Amino acid sequence: MIQPEPNHLTILEEVLPPNLMDMAAHHFKKPGKGLRESFTLSCLTPLMPVSHAKACAKAIEFIHNGTLIHDDIQDGDTHRRGQETVWKRFGIGDALNFGSALYMAGIDQASRSDDSQIVRLVTQALNDTIAGQVLETQLSKAPSWELYNQVCALKTGPLFRVTIDIALHLNKTRDIFDQDKHPMMLFGRYFQLMDDLIDLYGQKGREAPGKDIDEGKISALVLATCDKLQADEREDFLKRLRQTNKSQAQKSHLIAEINEAEAGQFVHQRAIKLEKQILDSLELIFKNRDVSINQAPIIALLDTIKAYLAQLELP
Repeated sequence: MIQPEPNHLTILEEVLPPNLMDMAAHHFKKPGKGLRESFTLSCLTPLMPVSHAKACAKAIEFIHNGTLIHDDIQDGDTHRRGQETVWKRFGIGDALNFGSALYMAGIDQASRSDDSQIVRLVTQALNDTIAGQVLETQLSKAPSWELYNQVCALKTGPLFRVTIDIALHLNKTRDIFDQDKHPMMLFGRYFQLMDDLIDLYGQKGREAPGKDIDEGKISALVLATCDKLQADEREDFLKRLRQTNKSQAQKSHLIAEINEAEAGQFVHQRAIKLEKQILDSLELIFKNRDVSINQAPIIALLDTIKAYLAQLELP
């Protein structure tokens, strides 16, 4: 995939007030993998002027980073990418405002495509992502696979889906997917399964593995464990998971229960099955003669996630 230019701060200096740039410099000191930006560049560069493709890619990247800043506040995360989160360093109020400013910087970049439909598609992706954030609160109160799938699809899927939707728009092709079968919404679920596994069995640049357990998060590992428990055992497990300020012994006990339930293997197999569903859904694009979309970055995106999964050492 095409690698994006590391020019976040240069662009933000043009659109953000000066008193937000300290937060921007801190957050983008470690800019992350840039998967969404790279994916968008690779998909859209053959379909539109390069400057417009770069603007669309940066729009999605800025919005994604805005969601991360708000997500860190919502989850109480103190570290991301191996450094303090923005709210921890600068305070919740300033971080909320900076995250919102990144949303607007993203919309500003989308407008530079000179295409109002692209602005609408990017705005819809942002709104859907926010809806997923709100839905996650409900998941914590009433855990279920159905709700988990909805949260994952909405929190992660839209900022990948929008790239395909822009490409279809540029092909002058109407939407060919049902919302719940859109390959990038399925990918959102696939990505989150990987993320849940990495939190416990890999490295996410947080303080220590198992941060989701510290937060009492309803992850796929938690749901897979609950599936193995009787009703009273499940209630007790969730009660202990939701407890704040867990000791290391309490956390270790929860991890041991997750491992004993073989939740890691179950979630890994679930991810493999979902990958096949994504590939089947993508065939609607690849076999459509009216659509010209480069297949390579889509396959490369899937291969990137597969590589992360392959590196995990599951118990």
